[in-house]
Amino acid sequence: MEKFQLICGGTVLIKGKKGRDTVCIVLADENCDDSNVLMNKVVQMNLCVQLADVVTVTSCGDFPYEKRVHILPINHTIEGVT
Repeated sequence: MEKFQLICGGTVLIKGKKGRDTVCIVLADENCDDSNVLMNKVVQMNLCVQLADVVTVTSCGDFPYEKRVHILPINHTIEGVT
């Protein structure tokens, strides 16, 4: 992580396929090589990436905390609800 100038708990912008991007928090893992990135399924789905796909990781610096966030349902989760 020192090689890429990333600090544990810092924010990074990860860019995937089709111009998709998301902001994540950096955590250190001793078992992961420097050339690999570990991410959960939710982040993979947001970026439309699969195993062995190439992503770009960029440091965000200071990322302000938001005061209000809107969480909207996904279309397939509200089928049949009136």
